[in-house]
Amino acid sequence: MAVRGSPVLRVLATLGVLGAALVLAAQYPLSVSMPIGGDAPVFLFGAKALVEPTHVPPGEEFHVLQTRFPFAFVFLAAFKIVPVAWPMRFLVAMAVAHLLGVLAVFWFVRRLVGFWEAVVAALFWAASIGSVNASFHDGTLAALFSVPLVLLAFDRLQARSLWGTVGAIVLLAGVHPLALLFFGLSLASVAGAAVFRGVEPADRRFLGKIMAILATVAMVSVLLNRRLLSTLLQDLLDRFTPPQLFELLGTNYGLIFLLAPIGLTVLLARVAADRLMAALLLAGSFFAVLLTFNARLGVMFFPERFQLFFGLIAALAAGCALPALLRSAFASLIPQVALGVCMVLIPVTAAYGHNDRVFQYHERDPQLARERQGELEGYAAIREHLPRGAVIVTSSDRRTLWVPVLAER
Repeated sequence: MAVRGSPVLRVLATLGVLGAALVLAAQYPLSVSMPIGGDAPVFLFGAKALVEPTHVPPGEEFHVLQTRFPFAFVFLAAFKIVPVAWPMRFLVAMAVAHLLGVLAVFWFVRRLVGFWEAVVAALFWAASIGSVNASFHDGTLAALFSVPLVLLAFDRLQARSLWGTVGAIVLLAGVHPLALLFFGLSLASVAGAAVFRGVEPADRRFLGKIMAILATVAMVSVLLNRRLLSTLLQDLLDRFTPPQLFELLGTNYGLIFLLAPIGLTVLLARVAADRLMAALLLAGSFFAVLLTFNARLGVMFFPERFQLFFGLIAALAAGCALPALLRSAFASLIPQVALGVCMVLIPVTAAYGHNDRVFQYHERDPQLARERQGELEGYAAIREHLPRGAVIVTSSDRRTLWVPVLAER
């Protein structure tokens, strides 16, 4: 992990990042026959409503959910060009979304800190899938797709691009409201602090313009869509079980969490000259931890959904920690590279092994969130023999969400 490596070494490192990311992403569509997570049918319904509206029955619950992730549905709908069935298209879309996140981490850290930090951070984020980033297992396409946009918003803020920042935030709002909340809290806290001290006058005016534009957009959106407001208020009432820090340390992502505190100091030191960016990264780290463990405060506001951003900040920080530690420990390039490769392979190989066990478990047990072959044939029979206006009465659980998607009734 030398500061300067040969061009050949950099090419090999880049290929290593791409190879590891491809293997871990492709493992999902190559290992399962149906999406695992219970959110998958919601996204498939929304995508089919855009590109195959005649194949989508009226479904009030689905249409309400559809107002939350419109840009994620557009992203999934683009995979109609893939010549497979819709459930497999969802698996491919999830793999592509994770790849985009890995590439975004590499790009962001490369611009912010350096090449080798970007390599390590991207590999750590690639290995996040299946642990702190449970998107494959939960079917949370919108959350996974929001990662590149969160990093884009941070980058545009650092570049002091007014409309670039606003555009990234608008995209976040259309992809995932919780991603918007994470970034919005970070931005709002820094903007509030800037009113008093610590930020240059030009940056104060820049932040003020952003907040004024976004406040106007938010007010107009609420006035034009009262249903959106009621949906967001309902979300506030939902409760989830909080993740535990020591449980996360015991996962294949544990090494990253141990490196993260060191890396955060390294990262902040590298961007210290840009006080706005340093403050924003610090605020983002604070809110990532606070939101992920908010259940410990008795709030119970989507804690496991914010695990994604907690893991993202940890990957960025740990990516800065490992090269710094290796440089300080070894003067020679050979031990830096050898030990660095070994330490990065720990979470990468652990992630592959863990995900393989999870995927195989879901494939063997038909009582989980996948459909059996006989059920798929039943859905096909319903499509062929029941008229479009027919209504199917079922029990209410996550498995029955597949009925309007696959039976189209």
